[in-house]
Amino acid sequence: MLREANTMPPSEAEAGRIAPPPRFLLRNYFMLGIAVLALVGMGVAGGLKALSGNKGGTPAAKAGSARAGAPGSPAGPGGGEPSLVAEAQAGLRRFSSRLEALGTAQAIESVVISANQTETIARIFFDSGQKVARGAPLIELAGTEEAADLLDAQVALANARSSHERFSTLAAQGIAPQARADDARAALERAEAQVLSIKARQADRLIRAPFAGVIGLRDTSPGALARPGDALATLDDLSVMKVDFNLPERYLAAVRRGTPIEARSEAWPGAIFRGEIAEIDSRIDEATRSLRARAQLPNKDNRMKPGMLLVIEVGFSGREALAVPESAIILDADKSYVLALDSSSDGVRAVRREVMTGEQQDGYVEVISGLKAGERFVAEGGNRVRPGEIVRTIPFQGGGETVPPPDGSTPTGAGTRTADTRPAGTRLESVRGQ
Repeated sequence: MLREANTMPPSEAEAGRIAPPPRFLLRNYFMLGIAVLALVGMGVAGGLKALSGNKGGTPAAKAGSARAGAPGSPAGPGGGEPSLVAEAQAGLRRFSSRLEALGTAQAIESVVISANQTETIARIFFDSGQKVARGAPLIELAGTEEAADLLDAQVALANARSSHERFSTLAAQGIAPQARADDARAALERAEAQVLSIKARQADRLIRAPFAGVIGLRDTSPGALARPGDALATLDDLSVMKVDFNLPERYLAAVRRGTPIEARSEAWPGAIFRGEIAEIDSRIDEATRSLRARAQLPNKDNRMKPGMLLVIEVGFSGREALAVPESAIILDADKSYVLALDSSSDGVRAVRREVMTGEQQDGYVEVISGLKAGERFVAEGGNRVRPGEIVRTIPFQGGGETVPPPDGSTPTGAGTRTADTRPAGTRLESVRGQ
């Protein structure tokens, strides 16, 4: 059944309602409001900028202020006063060259005790760690067979001596021919040689100390079979230690017999063992271009032992060279720089200059090239200065921080100086620009 259309007239309330606007009109109103707010904000910002610009002074003053904050200007990086640095002049300083090398300690005399024939050990005359004198008996090998042979040879020697005396008398009286007397003399000499040979073999069975020293750990016992080459014990003369080490070829003219050395070992912290170079090898190693030297060190207290690793320091004659404090060196990648000071009409300007460095000693670094004697440079505070910047200077005091760093400041230079923990006498290598 079809519904009839509602044709009743609208009520007064419905007739008084206003139809809602379309959706696209609301979006347009929203965008218009945003645009108005943006225009108002820009106007306010422009007014504030104008006010701040009037407080800064004239345009010329403002331009001068902008130039002051630029790099290389008289003012510092933030537009304030120039940076404060410590100034010094490059001068000569005496360097006592020292070279470090590693070496292994060895006894001045050392031998491995062994037998020269295969035989059973009969007796041992020493204990581990015992000091023995030269010629002291150490090990006796069994020799019953040699004892019997010696007895037989001594009987033969007595018979030969008796025959020789009898035939010599008869030959002198003309009763016996002289040839018979000569044969008896030859037999006597052979018997004597036989006795000496057996006694020599017996002596070989008694092993004696070839020099005075200290016996190491005993590695055998009586009754053991000793063979030629078997290590029965070690004997070391510890009164003097020798150590071999290598020196670069360039030090050939600087080292000679008698050059003093110092040795250190981790086994004895703080202890210094002093000695001198005793021998220098006659050849230079072609592969490493190094020279082997041998030093001797007295070892009265026996603190050094064979096989101990030693750090050798060789001292050379002093020399004078141009030097600057370590704090003046600025390391950038693989190069070294200093900030030289040049006077100009607008002040003292710091100019970065590449240098080649050499040895380092007592807080100073040798300058081989890049700086001349008498030139002014930044000795401290250079890591807070841009190259080409105008700076204020004070005299460098040394021995500590002359210029304290500003609070919260960070280095602004192209390179930053880093702490160097290398021992004195080493080189700060610098690569020349190619």
